Amino acid sequence: MDQARDIWKPVRSCGPRGAAGCLGALLVLALALALACGPRPVGASEETAQAPAPAFLESGAWLGLSEVPLVPAAGAGQDEARARIAALAGVGSPWAETEPIAWGEVEPRPPGSLLAGYDWRSLDATVRALHEAGCLPRLVLSPSSPWASSPPERSLHAAFLRERLPAAEAEAALQAAQGVLPPRPEAWEGWQRLVREVVERYDGDGQRDMPGLLRPVLELQVLDQVQRATRWRGSMDEYQRLLHAARAGALEAHPLARVAHAALDPAGLLRAGEGAPSRWPERLRAAVPALPALARLEATRGVEMLLQAMAWPDLGDAIPVVGSGSAAEDQRNLAACRELLGARGARIPLWLVQGPARRLARARVALPGEQVPAEEARRREVRMASALREGEEGPARRWLRTGTAFDLVRGAALARAAGATRVLVVGLHDTPRSVVGEEAGLLRLQGLVRPVAAPGQPAAWGPTPSWHALRQLHRLTLGHQDASLAPLGGPGDAVVFGFAASHERPWVAVLLPDPSEEWAPMPGERSPSRIVRVPMPGGTVEVEDIALDAGPPRRRVLEVVDGMLELELGSAPVYVLARAGRR
Repeated sequence: MDQARDIWKPVRSCGPRGAAGCLGALLVLALALALACGPRPVGASEETAQAPAPAFLESGAWLGLSEVPLVPAAGAGQDEARARIAALAGVGSPWAETEPIAWGEVEPRPPGSLLAGYDWRSLDATVRALHEAGCLPRLVLSPSSPWASSPPERSLHAAFLRERLPAAEAEAALQAAQGVLPPRPEAWEGWQRLVREVVERYDGDGQRDMPGLLRPVLELQVLDQVQRATRWRGSMDEYQRLLHAARAGALEAHPLARVAHAALDPAGLLRAGEGAPSRWPERLRAAVPALPALARLEATRGVEMLLQAMAWPDLGDAIPVVGSGSAAEDQRNLAACRELLGARGARIPLWLVQGPARRLARARVALPGEQVPAEEARRREVRMASALREGEEGPARRWLRTGTAFDLVRGAALARAAGATRVLVVGLHDTPRSVVGEEAGLLRLQGLVRPVAAPGQPAAWGPTPSWHALRQLHRLTLGHQDASLAPLGGPGDAVVFGFAASHERPWVAVLLPDPSEEWAPMPGERSPSRIVRVPMPGGTVEVEDIALDAGPPRRRVLEVVDGMLELELGSAPVYVLARAGRR
């Protein structure tokens, strides 16, 4: 009993962050009150100024979604895009990261030219739709522009390839690279001005705000995965300048504006093995085959650029880390990035984005304890192929969506325990396209919403099991002050979310099954299960199953005996809740 209590002691006490936890609780209360009162405009029209609105406080929120497509400025796709976003209403997950917003789409013509000016229609429609669905947008900005971008043949990426590849291979690689180019020398001032205008339009201060703005939008990100030539063809020095100019422009518009670094994908860190970060590029070169030469060059360049980005973390307000689809790999990546930053004394927040339900829980590199048994791997491949051919109500498609919801909860909880201050878990809707270098079975099919309208009817979208699982996770963990990893008595892990003293519950635990178990049961099949004994504080607890549909999840009351909770655990995570009001 005393041993079990000691395991939970760090979770139940505020520790050195007690004051911060109390402040966080107050901020969460402010968020809840703001949402309860319903949306109301905080900005004036273009002609009328109002008193500055207070900054929106959302410190308790840590969940969200990635890569939300923009609402088109015009055309038949507008209604469908709005309907997709509207289907998010009620999920309770406020953060919504957009797809990159190209400079050329917002400012189609250079200043001083005929018909110069800003076209806010698509961005306004996207911000409005997200606000009406209860989400907080994070705008991802890109300097891509037909008139402001540098010529591709003069990019540093072109010089990099021509120096290291035969001429024919270099030209072929340049033709394939479609990453964003840095601004022309004369356009850098225009980039800073664009960011200033974006923040000014959505900051909710009553000055030149978007008409009908419901709440401030003060978070931006500059590009995504800049270590990939498919996303960015400049150097890290040029990206550093891009980020510096964006922050300067944002702060000119509003002192509370925040600009995050581009999301980084540290997959190469694991391929490089353990050890000093300075040796990662060397080990990566040894691990990647020499042929084709472009693959090794790009992998090495990516790791070197990632290390450069970690060398100046103070230039951004957060560093997003791209999820791999494997919870264990994500934990290792977050730990490696945290080690890099800690060595430099940096305390910048790390986020996990574009995951963890991004793929089917399979690591891109072999990790201890993550190997899927061969027979189970074959079953997954067959069922995945069936799911891609079936309609929405087919058994394999339902199996796929169920397992993806399990992955969402598992990956988000483990990422939070690994130190990610924010986890943007999935995309808005399915994007069933193959990714270069990945197997056919690793297609993205994991959105929060799916089409439910009959053919020929107006576009309508409904929730998937991931939508319900995300809402439940958000409801049970919103406002927690920390998350820690506690050992189970049997195989698996328990992520414990501790709450401030003012909360009705002291903690909520997410019990995670052994990842080697069957990923998800087929409809009508029983999930493989085992009896586990979990260290718990004494008394009674409530165990709640993961939610997959609109019905209330099953909840049962169990007794903790001699400091251990005994229960049957299948392939799905479950929640263990301290009884309300018990301390």
